[in-house]
This record gives sequence, C-alpha cells and structure tokens, in this order.
Amino acid sequence: MEEKGGSLIFTASFVGCKVGMSQMASYSVSKAGLVGLTKSLAIEYATKAIRVNALLPGGTDTPMAKEFGDSPEAIDL
Repeated sequence: MEEKGGSLIFTASFVGCKVGMSQMASYSVSKAGLVGLTKSLAIEYATKAIRVNALLPGGTDTPMAKEFGDSPEAIDL
C-alpha cells in the first residue's frame, strides 16, 4: 500500500526574519536559512501532499534575553 502525504514542522525564530539583533549573526543567519528552506520544501513537496511549515516563536522574558535589551522598544519587538 502506498502512503501519501505528511508534514514537516521546523522551529525557526523571529530573529533573522523580522528583526536584527547585535551579537546574534550566527543564530540569525541559521534561522533565516531555515525559513528559506521551509519555503522551498513547501513548494517542492506540495504535489506529494506534504505540508512544510516553520514555527517562529517570539521572545521569552528571561535574564539572558534582558542582556539584548529591556527597553520598551526592544520588548515590543
């Protein structure tokens, strides 16, 4: 029996796709690349009924996150 369809789900980030952050170049480029890969795979596998999605969770209020900025402008990102 031939199976059809499926789903791939990647976890990316809003960093690199919506905002840029100092000292985060490696992280940003890897997450932006993952979004590009997701788009390409979605088109490539659409005819095989395989969905490809990326989740881009927002920031989390942690002590480490505050190192990158805790001004109202940074928090609104």
